[in-house]
Amino acid sequence: MDITTLRNLHEDIIIFDTEYTTWDGTLERDWSGPGEHRELVQLAAAVVNLKKKRVTKRLLLLVKPRINYTLSVYFIDLTHVTQAEVDALGVDFLDAYQQFISWVGSTTCFSYTNTTKIMADGNILQENITLYGLADILPVAQFQNIQPIFFRGGCSST
Repeated sequence: MDITTLRNLHEDIIIFDTEYTTWDGTLERDWSGPGEHRELVQLAAAVVNLKKKRVTKRLLLLVKPRINYTLSVYFIDLTHVTQAEVDALGVDFLDAYQQFISWVGSTTCFSYTNTTKIMADGNILQENITLYGLADILPVAQFQNIQPIFFRGGCSST
């Protein structure tokens, strides 16, 4: 699919991104160390109107991790999301997830995944649903990777 085809199929799309708990070396270990889980900490999303070529709505949610509730210095340095922000403004994953589902509605969601080592953002949501033992109520097919469309349009990750 290219951007023209995407524009013909959808007037609006959602592009979203997640930030999740991490520590120095977890990427190389693939989060396999003791107690290392990819717990959602931040979910940012924007509705992009493809016909008007502009962002029409935005969403930013902070989430309090249930297991690793103290953020690592590595995570804070990487994302610039602070412990104080999460403590003051963060909500439980289920609340954030339900807000996101409600906000998304039936709009197709895209995230950008440029390697096989880093999980797609939709998979991060699914991983948290499984980690916390919650029922999966958002169709996985609704999440797509926008990277191939960017590549066909001449954008690369380098």
